[in-house]
Amino acid sequence: YRKVGPARFIATRELGTVFLRAVRRARLPIAFSNGHHPLPRIGFGPALPVGVSSDDELVDLELTSICEPAAVLAALARELPDGLEPLAADEIARSATSIDQSTTAHRYECDLTTLDVPPAPADVAAAVARFHASDVVPIRKHTKRGERTVDGRSMVRSLVQSGPQSLSFELTAGPEGTLKPGTLVATVLGLPDD
Repeated sequence: YRKVGPARFIATRELGTVFLRAVRRARLPIAFSNGHHPLPRIGFGPALPVGVSSDDELVDLELTSICEPAAVLAALARELPDGLEPLAADEIARSATSIDQSTTAHRYECDLTTLDVPPAPADVAAAVARFHASDVVPIRKHTKRGERTVDGRSMVRSLVQSGPQSLSFELTAGPEGTLKPGTLVATVLGLPDD
């Protein structure tokens, strides 16, 4: 599904509620976990930072009966709010790897003209060249256990200046985590974290 426009401000925790409401309104036979506090069997890919739009988000819905993927797609398209746009649906085996386990990287496009003071194209080119010339790029990362410094260079698969004032980059995702796209851009361009 796509997450664009005002929907990009829906946080990951709220996304589950939004999808559950859409699934209920669409009368899809969603499965629930067992126990004292049953939860809907809805699984999402790695969290997208609040405010970032995406053209390729993933969600797993575990249903209690077989439904045609096209019917599920149409039902969700009718019930999801503006900015959450289902694009495709496929039936997958229950034994398939989870979205989190199968996601190895995220691709980003960053329009630098939206910054309060956009960098000059030559400054962007110089920053990208410095990044590629460095063997190690220390980046401060905020984790549950506090702040630590990681080697950002090892978490960036690619980084290119895709336009005069734009960047395209791919960040790895895995058990060791990933970088926030804003943190990478701020570090590469020498900007404040905010």
